[in-house]
Amino acid sequence: MIVKIPASLERFCERIGSGLTAGQRKVLPVLLAGLLLAKGRRSQAALGRTVVTEPRHRASVSKLLGRERFRTRELVDEVVQAEIDGQPKPRDGSRRTWFVIMDGTSTKRGGFTKIANARQYKVSRRKKKGGTPSTKSHTFVMGLVLTERGVRIPLTRRTWRTKKYCRTSGKKYLKQTELAELMLRSLRLPADVDVVVLVDEYFEGQWLHEVCTELGYTYIAPVKSDRCFIDEDGNRSHLHARGRSLPESEGWRKLTLLRGSEETARYRRYSVRRTRAKRHYRFFHEVSHVAKLGPVGVVYSWKKPSYRPRRNDSAESFKVLVTNSLELSGARIVEYYELRWQIELWFRELKSHLGLADYSGTDFEAFERHVDLVMLSFLFLERRRCELRAAARSRRRCGELDVMRTTGLQSELAIEVMRDDLSYLRSLLFAPGGRHRILHLCSQMRKAG
Repeated sequence: MIVKIPASLERFCERIGSGLTAGQRKVLPVLLAGLLLAKGRRSQAALGRTVVTEPRHRASVSKLLGRERFRTRELVDEVVQAEIDGQPKPRDGSRRTWFVIMDGTSTKRGGFTKIANARQYKVSRRKKKGGTPSTKSHTFVMGLVLTERGVRIPLTRRTWRTKKYCRTSGKKYLKQTELAELMLRSLRLPADVDVVVLVDEYFEGQWLHEVCTELGYTYIAPVKSDRCFIDEDGNRSHLHARGRSLPESEGWRKLTLLRGSEETARYRRYSVRRTRAKRHYRFFHEVSHVAKLGPVGVVYSWKKPSYRPRRNDSAESFKVLVTNSLELSGARIVEYYELRWQIELWFRELKSHLGLADYSGTDFEAFERHVDLVMLSFLFLERRRCELRAAARSRRRCGELDVMRTTGLQSELAIEVMRDDLSYLRSLLFAPGGRHRILHLCSQMRKAG
């Protein structure tokens, strides 16, 4: 709970709120402050009572999220494009490499939740009284851009809608792969950027190969177990079967990646630690003619676990990676694909620290606006990190800001809020009627809990 909205957040909202009404521009920083600074669950009541000097009832917050005129998606589009266009270019004019990671994420709800566009499925755990437990979830296709400076820029969410919801709402049904294709085609990146698209096996397919080849992007994806390649005689064989049957005499190579010392360490946002953790790979790289894809680069990769498995000490994870780039080396493909895990860490940060999964209403369109506000709060933290780094006076401070994730940036914002609140309360002490105002604020904080 804070006394006033931080000045940096107010400036951020002033720059992006041109398309909102006067009332929406006033409430937007209150909602973002609640998502960034509220303790515990980010319910609508918590969002309304986070800022003591700007109290909002949970009913007013719920009504605002349910209004169609509250165009949060357009705000996210505006800020995302501004962040992409505002990234500084290299002084030597060299080309940059950016990674675009796409994946779907589900927000789980209760099994008896009465909310539209929810997909119900069974949960694989012990049966409770009355049968197998089940739950409902909503699915969004998300994208994350990693720049060469380590900046994370989220793309505008794409909502996956069930066929039943599309029939009742009059919307067109699109698969998650079709939503991912729309996301790639709507990207507007600088001309001096080389794009590498990373996805998991769910999004791998002919559509990805065609879209990335058309747009001039490089993609890396693990193939599904039924994907086949065609040899010179026209015979087909499964890629997974070929990779597992290859003898080491064929030319296996080894790769060891040291934490914080990889070429892609800046994209990962961590530095060298005392543990000096290593990841060990052995891989085989070749160019093969894969069915429906044509000639592509194929990497058969085994990763040695960094921990001791409970059942099998020699267990290794096996993947078959494909890419439309025939120039990338096998070692570079393996190291690049490791960056795909960054979107999983990002999902965890959004759900654990910014309230992505905390919406508890029954209006699905209001839930979509709640997701957009979470994305705006994350974009604010990224912009704030860049501002703090530009104002840093030492290399050590720059290094700290380079590796900060959501929790660290929230701590920086909390320090700013504490300073602003103390300065505001100090000014009230010497103002006419200021002490009564302080007592009134204390009473409001006590009532809000």
